[in-house]
Amino acid sequence: MSKIIFGGTFDPIHNGHIRIAEYASNKLGASVIFVPAKNPRWKTPTETSNQRLDMLKIALKGVSFKFEICEFELNSN
Repeated sequence: MSKIIFGGTFDPIHNGHIRIAEYASNKLGASVIFVPAKNPRWKTPTETSNQRLDMLKIALKGVSFKFEICEFELNSN
């Protein structure tokens, strides 16, 4: 199965993010991997990276689409 990487601050994650991911997944027949940014270049998040990750996990819980979360960037130095 193909994969789509969807990066962003997700501060906060919202329905627009979910709808875009669902649309892309349907159109391309691919799973979507959400990659929250650790230190966004163009934006200063209001929440910590751990808080944003928690929000992302809650938002994707119970979603019927093939979504994953990659914590690689958050765990990098």
